[in-house]
Amino acid sequence: EFYVMQTAIERHEALQVMASTLSATLSFERVVEQAVEVCGLALEDLDVTPQSLIGVVFLFDGNNLVPLQIGEADQESLLAGNEGVVGEALRQGEPAVTDNPHQDPELKQFTTFADCLTVVCVPLRAGYQLFGAMVLGINKAIHFEEEQFDLFSAVADHTVIALQNAQLFQQLEEEKQRLIEADMKARRELARDLHDGPVQKIAAIAMHLNVLKPMAVNHPQKMPEELEKLETAAKNASQELRHMLFTLRPLLLDSKGLGPAIESMLSQINERDDIETHLTGGDCGEVLKRQTQDVVFVIIEEALSNARKHAQASSIEVGLWQESDLFIARVADDGIGFDLPDVLQDYNSRGSLGLLNMQERAERIDGSLRID
Repeated sequence: EFYVMQTAIERHEALQVMASTLSATLSFERVVEQAVEVCGLALEDLDVTPQSLIGVVFLFDGNNLVPLQIGEADQESLLAGNEGVVGEALRQGEPAVTDNPHQDPELKQFTTFADCLTVVCVPLRAGYQLFGAMVLGINKAIHFEEEQFDLFSAVADHTVIALQNAQLFQQLEEEKQRLIEADMKARRELARDLHDGPVQKIAAIAMHLNVLKPMAVNHPQKMPEELEKLETAAKNASQELRHMLFTLRPLLLDSKGLGPAIESMLSQINERDDIETHLTGGDCGEVLKRQTQDVVFVIIEEALSNARKHAQASSIEVGLWQESDLFIARVADDGIGFDLPDVLQDYNSRGSLGLLNMQERAERIDGSLRID
């Protein structure tokens, strides 16, 4: 009785240590190591040594169970989780055991469990959501008691929380990196646009002024015509700079909302590029949060920029409307269009990622992007 009580105390302490460790780690690998280590404590009184225990955690990716840490030979192997001991554990929502893993319809493909005589699968669930499964293999025949299953389930509960935390942290890190890359890309594009547009025009104006200095002395009669050309060039440069500043920080969006901001942008396109522009429908921006309007504006601006630069369009129309609680914005042009599957093929290797940025921005505000 003392031995049983002492074992129970050790398991309880191990669970406490595990919970403390897992709450402090954001490493998938450390989570798996700690979970398998604590499960090994449940098997010590069955004469199972740590060396004879193999533990693998599989994460559900929406379709299959993918091994988190496993031998090189099995790194490409997946579990469907429909049959065998894994399918049984997932259906029942509790640990399941097989004494014949070599004949298991799903596990038999894994060389990792080739020397195992007993395999137990512990489902990893967060409520009704399947998160994955922990598969423990032992190289001897084992008869499990209820108390071992209870410990496996307790370990699974802590493991799920730790894996969720690690996954969320990884997603945040990836999102942060994407935002940094998007910011750097925007800076490079701004630098390029400034260099190719206003900077070139201002440089040309400076050169023109140098020419005008001797002309004012030697051919004063030509000055009015040249000054008129200079004034036109200065207006064009100023107009382009105003458009770039408006795109970067549309003050109308802050003061009057999405519709007036888009209408102003269309007016600038009409004036600068001589493209006929139309805004149809109501503003509907009132159904969107302020930050959401910012994102919608950027997506529409990107679509308009594509139409203006690449479509060879003579007319562009923006429509804004609402269907129930759904806000819809449509940008349409009468240009040459493009082959969408052809453009999206190997899109990540292209220099421009405008379409991908539009897609990601739409998803970030719980929206969707469709291109016809």
